[in-house]
Amino acid sequence: MYKISDLTTMLDLSERTVRRHLQNGILYGSKVKGRWNFSDDDISNYLNSNELKEITKLKIIKNYSDFSKGHFSIDTASMASVNLNDISESDLRGLTMKLCTNEEVFDFKCIKVSGHHHLTFYGSFHGVRRFLELVEDQL
Repeated sequence: MYKISDLTTMLDLSERTVRRHLQNGILYGSKVKGRWNFSDDDISNYLNSNELKEITKLKIIKNYSDFSKGHFSIDTASMASVNLNDISESDLRGLTMKLCTNEEVFDFKCIKVSGHHHLTFYGSFHGVRRFLELVEDQL
């Protein structure tokens, strides 16, 4: 279970925004002894909400993916985020070229941080699975 302060950190939202989304029925949680608690399902439902503006949804999903450093799916798109310590620049270029042969629409980001590469892939569920297979092949 997560508290409001956890959501503000994970999603990079202000407490005021979280409370407004609760009040407007965009975000659901349970209130116990006067404190809001949120399950993984509450967060997933929130990120899948049709009530969120698309630009806001993309920002929140990116922040959540950065925070969780793992997989996350919404109804129309999925995301995978991995850190690779031992990948050469040539292997990274090879991975990128293989991704570009994919016919699906996707977004791919690679950031070098403190000697490792942080790769994030946004696309369909099948695209994410292909991305993870390609990453595993590179290891």
